[in-house]
Amino acid sequence: MWVAVLVNFLMLAPQLSVAFLVLNSLLLIIFMQGFRYPILKSRRLVNVFTVVGALLLIILSKQLGLMLTMVNLLVFSHVMKLFEQNHQRDFYVFNLLSLMVLATAMIFHQSLWFFLLFMVLLIISLLPLLNYQRQTTSVGNQQRWPSFTGVKPYIGLLTKLLTVSIPLAIFLFFIFPRLQPFAAIPQAKMAKTGLSDSVNVGDISQLVQSNELAFQVEFASPRSSHQPLYWRALVMEHFDGSTWQSAEHSPRLRAIFRTKQHYLEYIESQEPQPLFTGNAINYQVFVQPNYQQFLFALDVARPQSTAIQRLADNTLIAPRPISQKFAYEVSSYPKLTMSPELSSLSNTVNLSLPEESNPRLRVLAKNLVEKYQNRPNSQALIIDEVLSKIRQDSFYYTLSPSLLTGDRLDQFFFDTQEGFCVHYASSFTFLMRAAGIPARLVTGYLGGDYHEQGNFYSIYQKDAHAWAEVWLPEKGWTRVDPTAAVSPERVEQGIDAALAQEQSLLNPGFLANARWLDPVTLLRIQAAFELIDYQWTKYIVGFSSKKQSKLLQQLFGEQQYWKVALAVALTLAIIFAVFYLIITLNQEKKTVSVQEKYYRRLQQLIKKEALPTSLQGELDSPSMTVRRYCVLLSLHFSPLEEQLEQFYTTYEALQYQPLTLTQSNEKKAQLLANVKQIAELLKGVRY
Repeated sequence: MWVAVLVNFLMLAPQLSVAFLVLNSLLLIIFMQGFRYPILKSRRLVNVFTVVGALLLIILSKQLGLMLTMVNLLVFSHVMKLFEQNHQRDFYVFNLLSLMVLATAMIFHQSLWFFLLFMVLLIISLLPLLNYQRQTTSVGNQQRWPSFTGVKPYIGLLTKLLTVSIPLAIFLFFIFPRLQPFAAIPQAKMAKTGLSDSVNVGDISQLVQSNELAFQVEFASPRSSHQPLYWRALVMEHFDGSTWQSAEHSPRLRAIFRTKQHYLEYIESQEPQPLFTGNAINYQVFVQPNYQQFLFALDVARPQSTAIQRLADNTLIAPRPISQKFAYEVSSYPKLTMSPELSSLSNTVNLSLPEESNPRLRVLAKNLVEKYQNRPNSQALIIDEVLSKIRQDSFYYTLSPSLLTGDRLDQFFFDTQEGFCVHYASSFTFLMRAAGIPARLVTGYLGGDYHEQGNFYSIYQKDAHAWAEVWLPEKGWTRVDPTAAVSPERVEQGIDAALAQEQSLLNPGFLANARWLDPVTLLRIQAAFELIDYQWTKYIVGFSSKKQSKLLQQLFGEQQYWKVALAVALTLAIIFAVFYLIITLNQEKKTVSVQEKYYRRLQQLIKKEALPTSLQGELDSPSMTVRRYCVLLSLHFSPLEEQLEQFYTTYEALQYQPLTLTQSNEKKAQLLANVKQIAELLKGVRY
């Protein structure tokens, strides 16, 4: 039992507080040592730990939130139940808690591989219940602890259970009304992963070393353009000299943005809802849990769901932090102009710079302005010259740049000239602002791995990217990626091609360690895994209420809810009827014991013999006992006397004596052997 607790405990360990991790681990150690030192299982000690656990829950409940408080309580109760196994009901309660803990783990993990692990652990969790029912023997109110004898005796029963339950589960999954999960329950407080809402120079280079999946995308129709895929996530307008953040963190605007809601209102006020016209690119996105609210989309995005908020800076916000795989549909209009008009407040925000910061970049910007101020399209000329400088000078794209201190952007642009996308995007944005061109930093992801068989893109954390946007008259916010000037491979071929010489710094994933596989086989296996996992995400995890409604309309027509209800009722009725028949048949089988079956078999053997009428009549008497039956037969079949005596003594032992499972099995085998011996002897004996 403690093994089951340990497995379930480890599955939910990331969701447990440090205090409960220590407490539950200590309880498991005490329980295992309790077999050698019974005093460790004393009732007083158990009561002390119960009080300690309750106090911890009260103290930590506000910090953990409702969801994680319930998870900690469930796991703690499961561990504590180990110390209370006095009656049969205790064992059943313990196994019920095991199943609840196992089901709770599915709240936090919905991948296909975890589901397969869940099914294996579910079967393992059911085995103790079957084993207990089969092996335990009662001594008053106490239950003798069963010994596990293997899986083989239960294969048939488990097969029956799964054969009946799996079709029912599949049917209910697609037909039963889908409710919003935990709509009224606060989200669990978990560590955020992926992009952050603030960026220091060098941050994304650390993220790029991760091969973790960020999200997947499937386009509704084949892409007609081969333009790079810039997956927009966050817009950052405030720079303090080392860190980029959203505008709410600007000291100049702090009096205006008193709360996050005020900032959101500011963002929404910058641009009215655009008129979405022209050719749209339709696609569906499947985001991995990251406990953030921002979503990913191409320019210019329009979410299909009203639950997703679109801000004026063309970013999308989920209704709550993404704690589970999240699917949404988007239409993007790449030819639409973002913010053709710029408000005075937005202009101020996107021209602001920290005072006395990076003076050499300021001087360069001043020189560029003086050089082109009397030229038409001066802003475009300034942008082109900065990109040309990055392209022609000794700038170098690398994951491991030199450490920067002081005026970091000055030091990078004029001294080290080596860095990652944030270095280039930050320096470019700073230069543009210093030159009087409104600019801002955007973070997201670039590109993705295309899966030809599944027709979808997988975007990983290694694809994280930062670029700049500048506001130009008549063009609105325009994307400029200075990284493309120093490393075109990063934009055109992806991060792996750009950092081909630094592959050792990247995390290749667990399959790459399988050196016994050739690269082609390795890629095929990885592609197969990705395809299976994507199909699971698309059709199972992403099966929303909208998709269910569409499926039901295809099956039953529009507004034919009574047909759905009738189908559910009939299916449930059929299933319950099958269950009833199975239970009834099993009960009928159980009413006839094994020893009774062997006794009837003996009677059938004797009836084949030509017995005197008087003897046959006496043997058929309703009041005939097994002992009397065998004694009468031994008087007429003297060669069978020994076998018949063994038969009725073994029969009576099985029928009336309290036997262990091992003893019972031995007696049954002996009884069967007696019947076979009698059958062989009857062939040579005639009355």
